[in-house]
Amino acid sequence: AGQQTTLTATPSAPGGTYLWSNGATSASINVSPTTSTIYSVVYTLNGCASATEDVSVTVNPIPSISINDTVICGGLSVLLSPSVTPTGGTYLWSANANNATTSQVTVSPASTTTYTLTYTANGCVGTKNIEVQVIQNPIATLAHDTICLGQSTTLVAGPNGANYLWNTNDANNGATTQSITVSPTVTSTYTVTINIGGCAATSATATVTVNPIPSVSVATVATICNGSSATLTATPAPTAGGTFLWNNGATGATISVTPTLNNPTVAQNFDYSVIYTLNGCPSIADTVSLSVNPVPTVSFNDTTICQGQDATLIATASPTGGNYNWSNGAITQQTTVSPSVTSNY
Repeated sequence: AGQQTTLTATPSAPGGTYLWSNGATSASINVSPTTSTIYSVVYTLNGCASATEDVSVTVNPIPSISINDTVICGGLSVLLSPSVTPTGGTYLWSANANNATTSQVTVSPASTTTYTLTYTANGCVGTKNIEVQVIQNPIATLAHDTICLGQSTTLVAGPNGANYLWNTNDANNGATTQSITVSPTVTSTYTVTINIGGCAATSATATVTVNPIPSVSVATVATICNGSSATLTATPAPTAGGTFLWNNGATGATISVTPTLNNPTVAQNFDYSVIYTLNGCPSIADTVSLSVNPVPTVSFNDTTICQGQDATLIATASPTGGNYNWSNGAITQQTTVSPSVTSNY
């Protein structure tokens, strides 16, 4: 497969023309079929055509060799036994495998070594490199981790390519995968035992620390007037060591806010929320609603009277519904005054 061959037609007498089944018109043609194919040629001389001559080009596949790289412990041997397709061919191993011609070989490398197998079948050649990794006293590794309550983490054992056995107090107990995903509700330990290349097994233990989710609450605040300030105080639990983040970007436990009404004549509520984070674990946000009332306006017209007369003063307020307090002590919307001289009220 992948090779080229030349087909040559030989006539009984020279001087004629050729016509191949692939359209070629020369005596010799080069072909590269991907599968076994029959080619035919007709030779014409003096207007007379020969009988068709057929030739078969058989395409043999490149042999395939299947064998995985392997790992052994220093001082041990390993049998290299590949699977080949098609069968019935010949084997030739590389010089570091003593140029063996057997279908399998046993090797004992002192360090990581690559061996090459050349396999020939039906005149076609396939090659395969096989790495034998030599390790010395592999040590199991496993990293500690910290999570928040309700989270998961993945523990990955080392080294790669080993046989693994987990010892846990959850559904992962007895797992044989390199990694496991755990979701402890309290701080827990996990142990993995590894074995690789025939070396003695070793174990490693990791602790997954589970930090609790903190909480935070914001005290309710009294209604303020537009343009005034209010102090908001967040109380966390646990009470120390964490950080605060308010929805307005502030980062203190206590903040001062001065909200402004969108419409200065219409009351409005403003929501402020805070998240408290401790040991990398954020709390659920707590929100307080701050009510802001508009600052009322009041007016009445100046008036002129004759000495000895009374004047009725009527206040116009916005918004309505509030309380009145005149400078003369009146507490109603209107008041009657009898000044003897020009006066302000």
